[in-house]
Amino acid sequence: MARVPARAKEDVAAPGRKRNMPSRTPLLLGSHSARARGLAVVAALGAWACTPAAAGTAAAPSDDELRMVQAAHGAELEELRAAIESEKRAPILRADRIGECERAAFPEEGSWTCVGEPGAIAEADVLARMEMTEARWTRYRELLGAVGARGVSRRAGLVTVMFSRGGATKDLVWTGASAPGHLVHDTDDRAPGFAVVYARAADGWYVERDVE
Repeated sequence: MARVPARAKEDVAAPGRKRNMPSRTPLLLGSHSARARGLAVVAALGAWACTPAAAGTAAAPSDDELRMVQAAHGAELEELRAAIESEKRAPILRADRIGECERAAFPEEGSWTCVGEPGAIAEADVLARMEMTEARWTRYRELLGAVGARGVSRRAGLVTVMFSRGGATKDLVWTGASAPGHLVHDTDDRAPGFAVVYARAADGWYVERDVE
């Protein structure tokens, strides 16, 4: 009598139990793997910016690195966008800048300077001037740290999240619609005749690079 081939172990199910089926979940931009890659990029951006070698190296983040940041941190970027769009008096924010006020380069504790304000003022006074709570200012810094960015700003209907590495900068810009300027496949490719170029990321975000 001919032998009947044994069925693969994973195809055999005990009565009342379902067969084990291989996962068919596609790898999405927002998946765990994509988020892990994005977290690695954020860590690398922050670490590189702090190294002595970075000061003399003009190597901005690549377009793909910023796309991975957008894929992994879309929620944080959207929170940043909504927050800066709602600011009354601070269209630009960095760790050392709130609107028209900047932290001193070598500050005594809490010393800031503001346009039209003689002398240094305390951070609490800056926040009051900008109509911003301490909790909101703290949240901005948390979000910028989460995405590995140096600042966020708004201008003419655009929101810009600023990144830098080795003194070279590149941004993620949100328009919610078409690119705000000349669109290219990769902003690191040369585009003669254009000072600023854009490449698609996702969800209304574009990579922006000043090529001059």
